[in-house]
Amino acid sequence: MSSGGNRRLRRHRATWVSLGVFGLVLGLGDAVLRLRSSDSVCHVVNASAAVAHSEAFRGVVAATAATVVLPNIGNAALAPMVEFIHRTAPADQGQFAEQWVLNRLAVDGLDAQCCLMTAANYLAMFTLMQAVASTKRTWSDFAAMRGMVHRDAMSFLVGHVPASGSADQHATVQRIHDCIVTGRGSATFVNNVRWDKLNKPPLYTAVSAEHVDVVETLLMFSGVDANGRAFFLESPLHRAASLGNPAVIAMLLGAAAINVNARDTEHATPLHVLGASSRFDDGAHQPQLRRSAELLVNAPGIDVNAANEDNMTALHYAIIHERTVVAQVLLSASGIDVNAGDRDQDAPIHVAADAGQADIVQALLGHRPVRVDVNARDRKNRTALHRAVMRGREHVVKLLLNATDIDVNARDVHQTTSLHRALVRDVPNVNVITLLVNAPAVDVNAGDDTLWTPLHVAAARGQTAAAEVLLSRPDIDVNAGDCTRTTPLLVAVKRQRLDVLALLLGVPTVDVNAGDDDLATPLHWAASSIEVDASVAELLLATPGIDVNARDGHQGTPLHWAVSFGHGQVVSALLNAVGIDVNARDIVQRMPLHWAVLGGYVDAVDLTLGHFDVDVNAQDIGQMSPLHLAIRNGNVSVVESLMKARQVDVSVGDEFQRTPLHLAARLGQEQGAAFLLLKATSATVNARDVNLTTPLHVAAALGHAGIVKLLTTVAGLDVDAKDLDGMTALEYALGRSHHGVASLLGSYMPGRR
Repeated sequence: MSSGGNRRLRRHRATWVSLGVFGLVLGLGDAVLRLRSSDSVCHVVNASAAVAHSEAFRGVVAATAATVVLPNIGNAALAPMVEFIHRTAPADQGQFAEQWVLNRLAVDGLDAQCCLMTAANYLAMFTLMQAVASTKRTWSDFAAMRGMVHRDAMSFLVGHVPASGSADQHATVQRIHDCIVTGRGSATFVNNVRWDKLNKPPLYTAVSAEHVDVVETLLMFSGVDANGRAFFLESPLHRAASLGNPAVIAMLLGAAAINVNARDTEHATPLHVLGASSRFDDGAHQPQLRRSAELLVNAPGIDVNAANEDNMTALHYAIIHERTVVAQVLLSASGIDVNAGDRDQDAPIHVAADAGQADIVQALLGHRPVRVDVNARDRKNRTALHRAVMRGREHVVKLLLNATDIDVNARDVHQTTSLHRALVRDVPNVNVITLLVNAPAVDVNAGDDTLWTPLHVAAARGQTAAAEVLLSRPDIDVNAGDCTRTTPLLVAVKRQRLDVLALLLGVPTVDVNAGDDDLATPLHWAASSIEVDASVAELLLATPGIDVNARDGHQGTPLHWAVSFGHGQVVSALLNAVGIDVNARDIVQRMPLHWAVLGGYVDAVDLTLGHFDVDVNAQDIGQMSPLHLAIRNGNVSVVESLMKARQVDVSVGDEFQRTPLHLAARLGQEQGAAFLLLKATSATVNARDVNLTTPLHVAAALGHAGIVKLLTTVAGLDVDAKDLDGMTALEYALGRSHHGVASLLGSYMPGRR
């Protein structure tokens, strides 16, 4: 609902819930009463004192202790109210109660006063209300407070300001009386005099008090202003409508120059106010409500389609506030616009469908001669059917689906149908979904703005029952792809919706190998993260026709994905799958073992090395073996695992003929070099790259003394080897001032400097 709607509810609709509903009687007795605030803070009060202070408690407490939940009162208001109950006598209407309030509110300001007044009004604590009302206020105070408290509480404050029974008011009454008795005087005095400091005219005050005789008397004055305004620019007719008093309404409608379409500060007419009246929550008052509505609707000059500041008509108001009787009377009015849109483009049928008011929806659908637009759109392009399914309003959905011209496939701004919307509820109504799925002409494969079908939504949200209903349709497209070619099966895998996944895998036409726009299949995604439970991959691997070696857009297989993320359980499951290609190459010619090494996942490396067919020396597009990559990454544990492989070749050269030992020498990887040297021969330590550089050249030139020392322990080391520039390792060490390295090499070659 719009912000304007919220304001309307605050001002025109009583939202207080009977305490009898929330009183959880734990036993009978009057010793103590437990009061629990809306934020779950409990207070214990004397039951007798509480009942004496508050009429609301009398229906809750009989003879034993009780706990009363106060859903509308927070502890900030409840705590001072409990203190007031304890410290004041119920009959104390005088200075003590007033002084307590003055002391309490002296530093808290208007917010605290409004909070306390609203709570006291809710609990019918009139002594406290009178004490709060006794506080002196300015006109600006009242103006600020009117939007902060409920209308009933505000009326009490205004009606009980200090000196409301003043000599001036007595004089006013006497003067009016004298005018009537003597027959002298005119309406000028009645129109101009103000009853209190809030400038309420006497007629408005009499209407508010429902003093029918006084209203009748005041209207006897020739020329009396029956439209004299009070607070919120309310006319007497506004006030009479809010009270739903047909006798007073009839009197006012008979007054000369009565404005039946008068507007208050929110541009609401008396007819709006009647539709929002809180006085008729009790069913016993429905006849009064109907009679009041009939009087206003049939009043000469009435505009039944008048709109307030939010462009809402009285029909909108009546439906929002669930005043069915008023709505029925309005629908019988000549010229009623059943398709009027408010500021949010909500038509009455949107509001009724949203609120689940089946009787009103039925009345709207049957309205003649003007037919309701059953497919009317709100500002989000939603129809009444969208709104009904979003709230799970089963009875309303039935009515709408049976309506002539209903568009069951209507799209909102996100291109979602009512079936989409029914599925996005936190707790979907399966009955509503079934109604929609079985509706004639429904498109169960409709795609939204991302091309998600209802089955995508059900898969994403794990709604198994809804998915079963959808799959019961013979025309369901179980392999529908969204804008990224993602199928419902892929969605179920990504979201780990195992029940829906199992259901989809049981559909004979499901394509278990359907890939997205990167050609990644469900099995790829099941292997994509350790956060995805291995049971997802296991379900897929058990499905007939699964391609364990499916390629993505980069030629990667599910095994490539699994080792890249270190998903050990999935790696193990894939390696045990029939037909697995452990040496499959991706777009850069890397096998799963390469990616396991790059990720530094020792478990994945060990599992892959355990496969009987693995090629431990395979080279990628840069001619780098897994051992090269392990050394480059400096992962000693992975190097150790690779060196345990029986067929590992430490002399394999990359595209520049560099061996893993060359890389270890360049990077100063002493531990890695030590493992490499366990299987090294003289040919290995003296291996030449494209520049005829040996590992010793590299280590000496970079000053890696530890590597040099390790190399000098290998028999057959050629310390005199010269590179393409004719330089030896010693010459590089001396030329770059690596004196420690030069000393090591000098000691290895006695007599040389």
